[in-house]
Amino acid sequence: MLNKNIHKCNICDNILEKIFNYNDEHSYYRCQYCNFVKRIPGDLYVDYSNEYMSEELLNKSLVLAKNYYKRLNKIIKNDSVCLEIGGSFGFFCKLLKEKNNCIVYNVESSILATEYANKNKINTVSKIEEIDSNISFDNIFSFHVLEHLPPDDINSLISNLISRLKKGGLLILFTPNAESFKLKLFRKGYPWLAFPEHVSFLSRKSIEILFAKNNVEIIKITSEIPSYYHYPLISFVSIMRRIILPRKLSEISQIKNNPRKKKFKTHIISSAKTLYHSILFIERLCLLPFYYLLELFSTNKDELVIIGRKKPGY
Repeated sequence: MLNKNIHKCNICDNILEKIFNYNDEHSYYRCQYCNFVKRIPGDLYVDYSNEYMSEELLNKSLVLAKNYYKRLNKIIKNDSVCLEIGGSFGFFCKLLKEKNNCIVYNVESSILATEYANKNKINTVSKIEEIDSNISFDNIFSFHVLEHLPPDDINSLISNLISRLKKGGLLILFTPNAESFKLKLFRKGYPWLAFPEHVSFLSRKSIEILFAKNNVEIIKITSEIPSYYHYPLISFVSIMRRIILPRKLSEISQIKNNPRKKKFKTHIISSAKTLYHSILFIERLCLLPFYYLLELFSTNKDELVIIGRKKPGY
């Protein structure tokens, strides 16, 4: 009988080892075999369906979409059929449509982002099951979505996406690197832990196992320096965010229980987020050169870029 205090890896079924406590209730564990990292318990999630929309968020999403396109445009064939999972406002899909004449589909849980994308003629739905099952894709993209999912959902999502690819189709994933030297160095101070938003962190080995299960040939797995606008900066502001977060979660709970105060408190939360990002921008200008210098000497950078091809015959 398995000791109730022993946790198994959802990717390879080996033993997980605790690497640090985040707070009194949540800890992070690493698989001793495949280096997959997950938070336990993993039952605290953020509902993105009602995520707010701001000019700042739109601008950030556009810059990130351009960065992803610049890094991938050489592998994108004209007139291909493409799907993006978690494509937000549809900016990346729009680039594919305008520059490569691709037929594009976007799956996005945020109601506001879905409305925005559809108004801009990007076919966007909330679930992949809403897309005609007879449609197969040449390319499927997912930028920083997997870390938001519990491990079992990652397994099922990968299987589902592979089933929707054409033979020889490409699956392109960007996600935080579980083996990042900064995660090991800063531990619970690492910004891409992003508690409670991020739950799971994949490694090279865990990706290899997931792809082998689903008959996917690995074309590329590299760790890279993320876009400036997505760079996980260790800073005073991020530390304060971690300290304040329990209070923030309590406020969110109060909003749900007191609808009359929702508008006022939502405005406060939105204003606090704007202030947070403004201060973080200033810190980035001061601290990024130092962190980029560290990156140059590391073989395990923050962002995993993964490209897999569906094997013929599956």
